[in-house]
Amino acid sequence: MRCVTTLLLAGLLLSVQTSSAQDAKNADVRPQPEGVKRAAARQEDLRFPAKASGLGIFSGLENGFFKPDGAGPFPAVVLLHTCGGVRDELRAWSKEALKLGYVVLIPDSMRGAKTNCFLPQAVPDGRRAKDAMDAVAHLAKQPFVDPARIYAVGFSQGTHVAEMLSGSALVAAVASAGSPRFAAMAGLYGACGFDPVPSKLPCCLEYLQRDTDRPLLLLMAEGDNETPASFCLERLPKLKEAGAPVEWHVYPANVTHCWDCSTLNGFVKTDWRGTRVSYQYNETVTEDSRKRVFEFFARQISTKP
Repeated sequence: MRCVTTLLLAGLLLSVQTSSAQDAKNADVRPQPEGVKRAAARQEDLRFPAKASGLGIFSGLENGFFKPDGAGPFPAVVLLHTCGGVRDELRAWSKEALKLGYVVLIPDSMRGAKTNCFLPQAVPDGRRAKDAMDAVAHLAKQPFVDPARIYAVGFSQGTHVAEMLSGSALVAAVASAGSPRFAAMAGLYGACGFDPVPSKLPCCLEYLQRDTDRPLLLLMAEGDNETPASFCLERLPKLKEAGAPVEWHVYPANVTHCWDCSTLNGFVKTDWRGTRVSYQYNETVTEDSRKRVFEFFARQISTKP
């Protein structure tokens, strides 16, 4: 009997130690709600246009606010730019969204910075998350917007923001009181996270949230070595098996990062990790991406606030 009791106590102690170690490991993973909240508070909120307009040839895209003809209520989409800021590629996405009957809002999170691609970031992830939730709040106040059908599409770093806001804990850290959440999110060529990088990133980043409870579609590419799909593919099946509403698609190895970036075709750079990357515009994949994203949104009927 004494032997059995000893074994039980040893097992209990091992369980507690394992749980404590896992809790400590989880505490090291960023972003965390308090850190996101502090980062958001370091910079002023964006100011979005009071009125939406039509999208013209000379319309500025930074903090652009566009609507289709008619009274609505329309669904709406928030376009979350890359670490390079608002580029003209978002004009094509805006045109497609308007054609399908969506209101479009494009937060310009850069605040005058030329790039947000290197550490330390000029605009931290927490501030970008707050910008996105402020965009939701702004859209929800408009009489021509259906507040239950507000979606987000992220591009590269913008995908990180979409992933963060697919979970309830980080949303609670940055959302305005009474504001609805995004009904669903989609992300193109973004990372789900990064393992530690010596001298650059001392701990790990996980943008894909373990408490994901909003429909999330991720589009990735085998040929993307800037935000490799492997980190996502290790985690998405487990998240889906646990009941999270996640979907994903991986394009083949001839598709690179920033496949919809027509103005950056052939661009080569060294990223923040020291990795040499190149971009190749792919019209077929770009069109397929838009089709997948808007079909995904059309399938979502949210009953959550």
